[in-house]
Amino acid sequence: MKKTVLVTGCSGLVGSAIKEISKEYENEFDFYFSSRKDQMDDLTNPYEVDALFRDVYPEFIIHAAARV
Repeated sequence: MKKTVLVTGCSGLVGSAIKEISKEYENEFDFYFSSRKDQMDDLTNPYEVDALFRDVYPEFIIHAAARV
């Protein structure tokens, strides 16, 4: 069974690099990429973060989001 990985900040430098590398691990992991551009993925809003975690239910989180 594949494990789910949530990657925040996927439109930035680090996140986009992770997105490229993730293609090599498609057989092992399901990746969910979240960015500020997504309507319901505002990481500064605790209710939206809670909803994101309930929808994705990640086993791993790579937090690459930053305020620039």
